[in-house]
Amino acid sequence: MRLICPICGRRLDGGHDESGGRVTYPPIRCENGHSFDVSAKGSVNLLRSGGGHGDSAEMLAARRRFLSGGYYIPLADALLGAIKEFCPHPTAILDAGCGEGWYISRLDRELGSVADIAAVDVSPKAAALTAGLFPREERMKRVFCAAASVNALPLEDASVDVLLSVFSPLAPDEFSRVVTGGGIVIRAVPTARHLWQLKAAVYERPYENDESVRDIPGFERISERRVEYTVDIEDKGDLEALFSMTPYSRTTGAEDEKKLLMLGSLETGIGFIVTVYRRRN
Repeated sequence: MRLICPICGRRLDGGHDESGGRVTYPPIRCENGHSFDVSAKGSVNLLRSGGGHGDSAEMLAARRRFLSGGYYIPLADALLGAIKEFCPHPTAILDAGCGEGWYISRLDRELGSVADIAAVDVSPKAAALTAGLFPREERMKRVFCAAASVNALPLEDASVDVLLSVFSPLAPDEFSRVVTGGGIVIRAVPTARHLWQLKAAVYERPYENDESVRDIPGFERISERRVEYTVDIEDKGDLEALFSMTPYSRTTGAEDEKKLLMLGSLETGIGFIVTVYRRRN
């Protein structure tokens, strides 16, 4: 598995050098001469605009703190279980919308770090944070982390056998293009009442999430599992991190946010729907 040029679609080479007794990350280039610098963390920005957006540094830091607390381990276990059941020996895994990398780095360790890994996110900061979770000697060699849109994935056709889409936009055309025949997409979305008690503590009229599961053209839906449980968040810092990493933090007014800051702890329901799709040959 290799990255492709966002300009001409040709394979990108380079980006990893172990000469001189240390690992460095030279630019990657395609045969048409397009070149892209690799960051010191071992990630590359392949967004056509050259910039980036997505989650802020504050939201990414909050997500890393909260996920590192283990609150979403049941979801990570469900993703791992789906891989082991439906593609037990993956050779190439793509995390399409990787965030700060907690899920893909955990899955890679659990699977024995044998598959090639690609992780993309529209935030260059997220791509760099994800790269930093993998051994330096594997970055831009076995593990490729890039700032890119799920609607323009920087990977060759039919190059991955497992694609993860965890709370990320669905991109049917690109998923069909990069997933090999017989490969799988594993998609996770929140249930209607995911984090309901958090919403109820902040909003006068909390709303339910849309938990409808969409089909993907060219794929067969082969499994659907609900993962539901309750967590007791007693650390105020973790509680604030949970709120900061969600979309609610972007739309909540100061007065409603004060309600959360006054809480010392919170018991809330957690819920996910994990759907597995198989690519038709």
